[in-house]
Amino acid sequence: MKKLKNILKNKELSIILFCLSLVLFVWPFLSSCHENPAMMFVYLFLAWGAIIVFLILMDTNSEKDSSG
Repeated sequence: MKKLKNILKNKELSIILFCLSLVLFVWPFLSSCHENPAMMFVYLFLAWGAIIVFLILMDTNSEKDSSG
């Protein structure tokens, strides 16, 4: 658990998460699901949800460390 907290504290993780977000929502990935709108919905929902979960984990970890 301590190793995970150290990983979430790294500023490099936020840069990697930003780059991953750009890659996940760029046109070629989104156009690959244009034949099946339901699949595109699932893809967008899961990708967006995963990014939100990582951001929440990073934020909760930084709040606990900064408060003492």
